[in-house]
Amino acid sequence: EHGAAGTEHVLVVQVLKWCDGSFLEDQDTWWLNGIYRDVVLYSLPADNAIDDYRITTTVDPPFNDGADAEVSVEIAVRCRDACSVRCVVQDGTDVVAEGVQGLADDAQGHLCMMFGHGVKVFHVRMRMQRPKKWCPEQPKLYTLTMELRCGGSVLQTERWDFGVRDVRISNAVLQLNGTPLLVNGANRVEMHPIRGKALTDDDVLEDLIMMKRFNFNAVRSAHCPNKLSFYHFCDQLGLLVVDEANSECHGLAMLASVSYLQCDPAWRGAYLHRVEAMFGRDKNFTCIIGWSLGNESGFGSNWQACCDWLRACDMSRFVQFESGEAHGDATLIMGDGRHPASDIVCPMYADPERCMALAASETRPVIMCEYSHAMGNSNGALHLFYDVFHSKEYPTVQGGFIWDFVDQGLRAPRKPKPRSLEDYHLKGNFGYGGDFGSTSGAADKWFCCNGLVNTDRRPKPAMEECKYLMQPVTMSASLSDLGVKTRVQHRTGRSLRGLMLRWELIDDCRVITLRGSQKLSDATDQDLELHCSGYCKGTGGLWVRVWTELEEPTNYAPKGHVVARECVMLRAPAPAGASHQSPRACIGSRAPLATALPTGLASVKHQGDGDEVTIQGSSYTASIRGGLLVGLRDVAGREILSTGHGASLDHSFWRAGTDNDRGGADVFFPQLAGILPRSMLSFARQWTDVGLENLTSRVRDYSWQGEELTVDSDHGPERGRHFFRSSVRMSFGASSVTLRIKIVPNHRSGIVKLPCLPRIGLRFVLAPEFSRVSWLGRGPHECYPDRKASAPWCVHQRSVEDMHFPYMVPGECGGVADVHWVALQSGDGRGLLLEYSSDDAPPPEEGLLSGSPGARPAGMSGAQVSAARWTPSMAHAAAHDFELLPAGRHCTEEPVVLHVDTAHSGIGGTGGATDAVWRFHKQYLIDPRTEEWNYTVTLTLLGPKQLEVAAGES
Repeated sequence: EHGAAGTEHVLVVQVLKWCDGSFLEDQDTWWLNGIYRDVVLYSLPADNAIDDYRITTTVDPPFNDGADAEVSVEIAVRCRDACSVRCVVQDGTDVVAEGVQGLADDAQGHLCMMFGHGVKVFHVRMRMQRPKKWCPEQPKLYTLTMELRCGGSVLQTERWDFGVRDVRISNAVLQLNGTPLLVNGANRVEMHPIRGKALTDDDVLEDLIMMKRFNFNAVRSAHCPNKLSFYHFCDQLGLLVVDEANSECHGLAMLASVSYLQCDPAWRGAYLHRVEAMFGRDKNFTCIIGWSLGNESGFGSNWQACCDWLRACDMSRFVQFESGEAHGDATLIMGDGRHPASDIVCPMYADPERCMALAASETRPVIMCEYSHAMGNSNGALHLFYDVFHSKEYPTVQGGFIWDFVDQGLRAPRKPKPRSLEDYHLKGNFGYGGDFGSTSGAADKWFCCNGLVNTDRRPKPAMEECKYLMQPVTMSASLSDLGVKTRVQHRTGRSLRGLMLRWELIDDCRVITLRGSQKLSDATDQDLELHCSGYCKGTGGLWVRVWTELEEPTNYAPKGHVVARECVMLRAPAPAGASHQSPRACIGSRAPLATALPTGLASVKHQGDGDEVTIQGSSYTASIRGGLLVGLRDVAGREILSTGHGASLDHSFWRAGTDNDRGGADVFFPQLAGILPRSMLSFARQWTDVGLENLTSRVRDYSWQGEELTVDSDHGPERGRHFFRSSVRMSFGASSVTLRIKIVPNHRSGIVKLPCLPRIGLRFVLAPEFSRVSWLGRGPHECYPDRKASAPWCVHQRSVEDMHFPYMVPGECGGVADVHWVALQSGDGRGLLLEYSSDDAPPPEEGLLSGSPGARPAGMSGAQVSAARWTPSMAHAAAHDFELLPAGRHCTEEPVVLHVDTAHSGIGGTGGATDAVWRFHKQYLIDPRTEEWNYTVTLTLLGPKQLEVAAGES
């Protein structure tokens, strides 16, 4: 029937663009046609051959490295003759277990389900003495060799690398090798900006290595089984996998009938085929700890059949499915992850409060299949999730998988075989839905760009937050008689072996005064004394930076790779003002200037009718026109401010929308925005509806009293009521200009209907050369009130260009939190120092509950500062990062736009419902019903060498 040996055959493959399977494969991703997985054609003997095999390991209690284990191998063979099998387990060249079996049974029950009819199954069981257990920290693999023998000859040999590990749920806690497991996971969609879904092995390995380096330990194969090499790499690197069947009925959810196909027996075979194919190919991979029946597909008898099939074939892994609901009946739109068929509770986009409630009501582990939506500048309040994950009060809340890992941007050619960038859409820049023609997903816009890393695999700032919160080692430090006492502890109770501790002392000019290192012991925790007492005396700020790094290279990182880090303040910088009995929003800190500033008052000279005033200080000359500061020159007469992007100094109440700010029904149905309830509209839409982005400042009155100018202004639309009223008292000292600012919102205006305000602050425009930014605050990477755990409060330095991050869609970005002072300087050290403080009452401390908006975001303890080469309006209008500046204009030639905000809302993405992944934790929002905001900003012109902050990594 197949022809004689040597006969040529023609293999025909038909690729269907649309078919019945399209209803089951409606994932939120690019739909690309073609064959993008390897196709392998091989042959086996017709008479005596190994068709398939299944490897399982059973670890004896207490399941740790000291426990013995049994390796069970089920080998499906087509036998015409009397055959036997021999199995050998090796650790390198050492044989650690061996077994021979000469009798085979007919496949029955689950073996028939697994291997099919008409095969014989050999069962080989081997004992291993105290094998090293496979886990993310130590992914130990052994090699199993299987030989099919007949008449003294070896007919076939198969090899497989496997690990010995135990996965079980005990007392509602998911355990790996007898230890509670914390899932530091991410969803990963197979996508490459140039190759689409036709990934190479190197593409896969690049993603997984990055995950390991940022302390992830788990991946969900969203939303279909991945390329085969993915699992081999996860076995080798130590990444846990939830393997997901290729099923999603997202489109039917839009019709409130997501379970329709699930309940139709005619589709049962299609669903079962996807689950059977996933299990059949991937069953022997050690990294897989659980099976997922699919994503957003409802629930019905078909899924129950799939669940029953998996449990019959595999009791060593859990089965999960998010699309069912607790009531157990069919789902209409979206599930809650609580269906009885799921071994774990796996909701989508639960917030920390919901996680705690689930832990209280469920008797299963709570592991979110998706959470902390990473679209653009996002992942706010991630640290609150980890407060719950690490809490002893909620041991069953065991992490989850962030959505998702990489932005799905594309570089698409306009025609086959492009020869230049002109032959590509967007001239070769990455694009999203709608960028490649009207039928390229225009309605979905950028909603596939929701990864923790950019399309080009550049990690977003949120990845630093992930790495810090997921770091397996904790460190603390405090002053002692000998210097600094440090404690190092492994979170999982594993040994610290293989890690080197390094440390350095830095002062408030970022100068490293002393550094050292010490090899860590085999213990799980260790106390060390850093002998540096002589360097810890004195005044001014002092910090110790400690970090652990790999002592030797691994398969995912080189020697010296930083695994965990902390920065601890040992001595606070000098406060800017006198101490108060009552707490303050920010007392401020003095910048470490090389010389003391002259004291006294400046000379004020009124000209003409008094509308123009010149103020002469010891290091500056200020110009006032109509009550506004319009010029600030140094002693050489060089202008510090610029009018290149509008007024050189003004109040600011609006920000360029982040992807979460834009999150709402209006982003998908803009034509309905006028009739939708306000609660369904995005923050960005509500802000623009009232005109918050186009406020005009009008001076109502100004007056002089000696060297102090008071200016009262209104800020609002050109017509109608003002939104805010400001009162600014400018005091001109010999060396500095102090601005004491009061902002009062108009509760009779349109802003009172807003759910929150984006910012309250000042905007400065400085000359282009002031591109070096130094500050005392959180950093050095981008951070906001609800995403700053990984950003230590210290002295940092970056360039204006480096503060920007190129998100796929421009918006608010590059900010740093809790700033006490910031300096912008040119290459020769000249520049402007701004010192911030506020006598307002401090905001409430952060809590696990969402809370309510306030005058300032919870936990905010300084100014929110950002510096860029464009205005918020320019960022908001740009559809892509490369469109931020008009063609032909070079970034470094543009003025610097500096924002100093006394209040700035968080960036959201916390979730709380599957239909609102962009949700914000309310405690990090600004309440427009606040009575008033008061804060102080002091401006000091800097000469060369007056403020020298050391360069280098923070």
